[in-house]
Amino acid sequence: AFYKLNYSIWSLQSVSVGINNVKVRASASVRRNATESGKPTVGNMTLPGSDTQFTVFDRLVGCPVCVRVAIKIGVPTTLEYNFSWKATGTAVAGAILDLDFGNNSVHYDSSRGWSNESHYPAVSLKPVLSASGKAEADVKLALKTGLQVSVDDIIWYHLNLDPSLPMNLTFQGSLWPWWPLKLKAKACLDGDASFKMVQEADLDWNLLAWHEKKHWAPGALYSWSKKGVVHACEEVDEVAANSSVLVV
Repeated sequence: AFYKLNYSIWSLQSVSVGINNVKVRASASVRRNATESGKPTVGNMTLPGSDTQFTVFDRLVGCPVCVRVAIKIGVPTTLEYNFSWKATGTAVAGAILDLDFGNNSVHYDSSRGWSNESHYPAVSLKPVLSASGKAEADVKLALKTGLQVSVDDIIWYHLNLDPSLPMNLTFQGSLWPWWPLKLKAKACLDGDASFKMVQEADLDWNLLAWHEKKHWAPGALYSWSKKGVVHACEEVDEVAANSSVLVV
């Protein structure tokens, strides 16, 4: 994280805050077994520890007109899920979405207002699939996450991201463990992926002779989606029902 403050005892000229080399991995999967088959499940969960902010910088700067700068970073993350599942064994279905956003920052100038720096993200996706028996499912996973940078009592900057992964797990072929010829069957995972990125900033700095208060309303940075980007198939053998293969 970084910041820039340009001010005097009489006025604010400009302020900047941001993060360089921003990379995000959104990974989500569902694991279900035969005893949970046929039970639709809807809910959400907050990832443990994601609601905690970390202080990365805390000291006095700009003396003799001293200002305490305390930079904190947080990544609040919630997983929303909605799935129905039918299985005779255990299966895992999901995906790993890697996003590289480069450098992102926001700048406020007293004469020109708000501006920002951002880069178009690079996106890659890997399906996660494991099956040990017949399995069919409709899976919808969505992450609500954001990168939050704040300079206490001066300015904060939020990058909000909401990857969505609607997927379908299907079973093809038949399992006949008693048949003399081993008939191969396979489980296949197919789905789409998308995300939207929104940024927001707020300046609220009260210093001696002046008080600067400005807000930058949420604004869309990027929107990305790709149908059929999730695809993986694995052979399923009832004879080896207690084993599984993970594709990453």
